[in-house]
Amino acid sequence: MKNNLKKLPKLLSVIILVAAVGLTIFGSSFKAGIKNSPVNNSQSDSASTEPASATEAVELPDAKVNIIAVGDDLLHLSLIESMAKDADGHYDFHQIFSEVKEDIKQADIAVINQETILGGEELGLSGYPCFNSPWSAGDALVDTGFDVVLGASNHALDKGKQGVLNTVNFWKTKHPEITLLGLNDSEEMQDKINIVEKNGIKFAMLNYTYGTNGIPMPKDTPYAVNMLDDKEKVLSDIKRAKESADVVIVFPHWGAEYTYSPNAYQDEWTEIFYDNGVDIIIGGHTHSIQPLEMYSKDGGRKMPVFYSLGNFVSGQKEWQTMLGSMAKLTVERKNGQIEITSASAVPVVTHYEIYWNRDPSLKTYKLCDYTEELASKHYLHMSKKQLEDLAKEVYGEYLEY
Repeated sequence: MKNNLKKLPKLLSVIILVAAVGLTIFGSSFKAGIKNSPVNNSQSDSASTEPASATEAVELPDAKVNIIAVGDDLLHLSLIESMAKDADGHYDFHQIFSEVKEDIKQADIAVINQETILGGEELGLSGYPCFNSPWSAGDALVDTGFDVVLGASNHALDKGKQGVLNTVNFWKTKHPEITLLGLNDSEEMQDKINIVEKNGIKFAMLNYTYGTNGIPMPKDTPYAVNMLDDKEKVLSDIKRAKESADVVIVFPHWGAEYTYSPNAYQDEWTEIFYDNGVDIIIGGHTHSIQPLEMYSKDGGRKMPVFYSLGNFVSGQKEWQTMLGSMAKLTVERKNGQIEITSASAVPVVTHYEIYWNRDPSLKTYKLCDYTEELASKHYLHMSKKQLEDLAKEVYGEYLEY
């Protein structure tokens, strides 16, 4: 009994030591579990007794993005053959944009509607009614400073499935930094919501056409061109876009050609876009300028709608089609809120003096930089005042000139 009592203090010491070691190991493991948990990773390094939902949200910094969008890059064969050729024998389109390049470069995001397919010379270059343009035309767009290229147009299937595939492949392989909208080489590409982020503001951009001049969609590539008549898909895209971006811009190819005001189809879709939360609409297709409207319903938010920007460059032969416009927008984040703080239309004019042959004069000018002397030399013998009067009539208070 005495021997057992003598052993008791030693036994108690061993038990206390084991317990202490166990508590130390348990405590270390508990702390490690908190440190590595997802909840802890979303918090700061300092301790806090508040739940994650109650912590103060991080306020995004103020930011500003300037956007320019231009109308139809309508490459008639007469226009293509007016270009010089480079050392490799490719048509060089840089001269067209030389007078507006500075404006394009200064924009944070610059968008152009590539009306004609860029199927490349292997498919045969062609003009109206079934267009096909060389890849060098795309190279010039990139060098000018465009970031986003719209492909969904009524001419998108002018060279069938191969024209679309060649165009998509050109942009993917030669200029992967460019965002191509409206044309697709797979279902995955069509389902992707394209986000362009600038200065911390995310823009979702969507592009659709009303039709393809009666040319049916290839049966084995029903995703080749984004179509407005697939209303369910359009609305689904808008919903997903709103979940992914701060601003949703839709670029519809719509309207009646050579008219100066929207038709019922445009009015219908404008209301649909507005009701589904689109922020900005920038349209094309008509080869004539149409108004800029600050669309609103029941005193609600205002949505800028550029119904059509007309032609940015073309080889057409009616003086009215020489007049196009650049959409200018400023989007800002102020105190955490996104605002469209300005929207205006800057008129532009396509100038050419020779038809079907090499013409070094073929360029696009801002109308404010165009002169009566140049107008008198134009192949169509128009006047600057004609262009000014039409621009004022269509754009009114939103004309930037």
